Amino acid sequence: MQHRSKIVKYPARKEGESDQGVGPHFDGGFLTFLLQASDHPGLQVQNLSGQWIDAPPIPGTFVVNIGKALETVTQGLARATSHRVLSPPPGSTPRYSIPFFQNIAQGICVGDFVLEFKPEILKLKESRGELGAVDCGFARTCSIRLMTDLSTVLAAVNYGEFGQYPAGYVNLIGRVKSHPDVAERHYPDMFKQFFPNGLPAQGSAY
Repeated sequence: MQHRSKIVKYPARKEGESDQGVGPHFDGGFLTFLLQASDHPGLQVQNLSGQWIDAPPIPGTFVVNIGKALETVTQGLARATSHRVLSPPPGSTPRYSIPFFQNIAQGICVGDFVLEFKPEILKLKESRGELGAVDCGFARTCSIRLMTDLSTVLAAVNYGEFGQYPAGYVNLIGRVKSHPDVAERHYPDMFKQFFPNGLPAQGSAY
């Protein structure tokens, strides 16, 4: 199992720098429990219409995100949370957060463990209506999807590859998409596949 936790520091950005802390993404595991350890804003989640909504810190609480693995095994009944983090503005102090990721073993293919539900349960997805455009740097498609070649994989939605590929490889794709600045430095070939126009720009919510 690959459960893990970490302490994340988001330094205040310099004048003229991108406000990307963590780019738009889905978490790849089952559930994420996040403690926003400082009083900085910055965390945003995306609603079903594709709008970004601020999720400011509330003392004594955790933010709980649904991950793509849980969405996959529940056939979309539990919908993964699209989210991003914006860095503190110039002149601010660093923002800190402590996430705990409930993950899966890297060699497991999540698509092999899809749960069965009665048709009337699956219809509950329809009652939520159509999903609007989500801004995750890629198009959102079905969670369970078969891929036939690498070029298709590289163009696919974040963690949509859970239907065929081991979780470790799928998570690498997800990390490249959600941390483009790091990917540009350490995985330049994959970076060019996902971001042919260079680092994405994000607009501030403040």
